[in-house]
Amino acid sequence: MSPDKRIIVNIAMRDILANLVKLGAALCVLAYFLGGPTTRAWMTGFFIGTVAGLTGEPSVGRASSLTSDVPALRLLGHSCRKEYGYEICEGGVRNVSSERLENVMAEVRFQDQAGTFVKSESTMIEYQPLMPGQTSSFKVATTSNPLIRHFTIGFKEMFGGAIKVTR
Repeated sequence: MSPDKRIIVNIAMRDILANLVKLGAALCVLAYFLGGPTTRAWMTGFFIGTVAGLTGEPSVGRASSLTSDVPALRLLGHSCRKEYGYEICEGGVRNVSSERLENVMAEVRFQDQAGTFVKSESTMIEYQPLMPGQTSSFKVATTSNPLIRHFTIGFKEMFGGAIKVTR
């Protein structure tokens, strides 16, 4: 399968997964309102605990380089192109910290001519975890929009905050 077809299949699979998540959320809401007090109490506790774990707060033993003002990543190069109705941005990144970085995502924000936000897309970088000094590639693809004129690339932790980058 060609790389372009793989990108299209990946986007389709992501959309299917997103719809399954929405369906699951709808079923949870339905169960919450149709269930008894015990079901509601359990679900409330479960979701509060889950959301607390996704706040991006540093946990014990977490890499300090992700929460400091010192860059943990260096953007080595990047390019964006329009192809077959998709915006495809790719490049490379290096871990310049002394710690392994896990669950690193590349995020591309697309803007119009005036710099107004149009949309964003993110994906995991190729190598997980990214060890100190290691380089990884990334490729982000999304459906095109005629308004898109500019883009910015950043990096973040999955379910976490932004990772400081040097260029």
